[in-house]
Amino acid sequence: MPGAVVTLSSRGATTWEDGVMTTPGPQLLAFPDRKQDGRFPVKDETGKLLAHISVKWMGTSFTAADADDQPLCAASSGAMGLSSLWKATGPAQEPLLSVKKSWTGTSAVVALERGGTFSLRGSPWRRDFAVTDAEGGPLVTAVPQSSGWSFHPHDYAVQQIQPIFHLAEMVAVVQIWRMVKKQEGAAGVVGIGAIGAAGA
Repeated sequence: MPGAVVTLSSRGATTWEDGVMTTPGPQLLAFPDRKQDGRFPVKDETGKLLAHISVKWMGTSFTAADADDQPLCAASSGAMGLSSLWKATGPAQEPLLSVKKSWTGTSAVVALERGGTFSLRGSPWRRDFAVTDAEGGPLVTAVPQSSGWSFHPHDYAVQQIQPIFHLAEMVAVVQIWRMVKKQEGAAGVVGIGAIGAAGA
C-alpha cells in the first residue's frame, strides 16, 4: 500500500506519467449491467462516463477504454474460462493485476503488479462483494442495484473507501468478478435445465 496520504476525489480520472498511473480512481462508481452503444458503461456518481467495457462473446475476456476511447485495461482467463486465474493488463498491455478465485468460488486473491495483495470476499447466495486488506478492513465495496430476478442482476454501485486502487485497477477487478458470477449463473441455469430434461 502507498505510504503517502492521498486525498480522495469522487470525480477525478486516473492520470498517467510515463506509463505509470499516479492518481487513485474515483471514490464512487456505477457499473450498469446494460450495454450502451454495444458496451457496458462505467460512470461516476453524477452519471459522467468514465470508461466503457467490451466483452468477448464467450465471456472469458474483456477490454476497457476510457471516456476518450483510449485503452484502459483488459483481462482474460485461460482454459476457455475454466481457469480460476484471471490476468489483467494496462493500457500498454503491461501486467496490471491478477485475480485468483478460490475453489469455493466465494472469494479470491487480488494481486496488484505494482505491489499489494488483497482479499475479495463474496458469498454463495449474495451478489455483493468487497475487497479487503490483510486485517479484513474494507477497501472497496460493490452493492447490486437490481433484483436478483432481474434480467440485469449484476448492476453494481462501487465505493472505494481507501484511495488504494487506480481507475484501471477498479474497472478490472469489478468486471472480472462480475464475469465470474455471470459464468457461474449461466452454468447454474444449464445445470437446472439438464436436471429437468433428465427427469422429464
